[in-house]
Amino acid sequence: MEFTHHEFLYGRKIDPDICDGLIEYFEEFPLGIHRIPCSEETYWLCHKREGRLAGQNSHDALDKSGKQSIDLGVPYYVKDERVAIFNKQLNQVLDDYCHKFPDCELSHQPWGNGGYEMFNIQKYKPNEGFRRWHCERSSMNATTVTRHLTWMTYLNDVHDGGGTEWHNQNLKLKAQKGLTVIWPVDWTYTHRGIVSPTETKYIATGWFNYLPSEDKYQSPLERFKDKKGFFFSDNLFVPR
Repeated sequence: MEFTHHEFLYGRKIDPDICDGLIEYFEEFPLGIHRIPCSEETYWLCHKREGRLAGQNSHDALDKSGKQSIDLGVPYYVKDERVAIFNKQLNQVLDDYCHKFPDCELSHQPWGNGGYEMFNIQKYKPNEGFRRWHCERSSMNATTVTRHLTWMTYLNDVHDGGGTEWHNQNLKLKAQKGLTVIWPVDWTYTHRGIVSPTETKYIATGWFNYLPSEDKYQSPLERFKDKKGFFFSDNLFVPR
């Protein structure tokens, strides 16, 4: 499956076996805080916990009417083959997006992932979901203001609900295993999940952010020229 929406949404399927690997990775972690090595000297602190709405801190009461899920933060740098292979295919979908909508490359600031944020793997049990209408850049939070594009991959098929709807585009997508969608982050792309009353849904989702330094990261033109996609950092673990 492949689709292009005239309002800057694009999606196509990646290898479904890669989706199984991400679900397996997610299920290996119990609830709690985990140290995930990124190099011999550094690590990320990754939470696996009940999902939170934007702006909610760990001490805030959870608003389960807006979002109910289990979320795992995943560093793009993690030394895990399953994550690295997924990153490589996500890279290819981004290249397709940039071919279809080349104006997204006009910024003089480098952008990609790995600069600020982890991505998330999320699990929604039956009757759980991200019910609240939302967009991906809606505050002055120092991290979220750097977001440029957002992406989402459905990791399994859901036949009874379980998709996503975009309000202003009048668009609904079904949860189809491997379908990876990219779209802009702002309020014009307000969206929400569609709850399944009977099935469990897994997704992976994250952002492409503006990055801080031309010295450490490749420029957009360099990224497009040599097909490295959004892997700007020179120490990202990418299978060759």
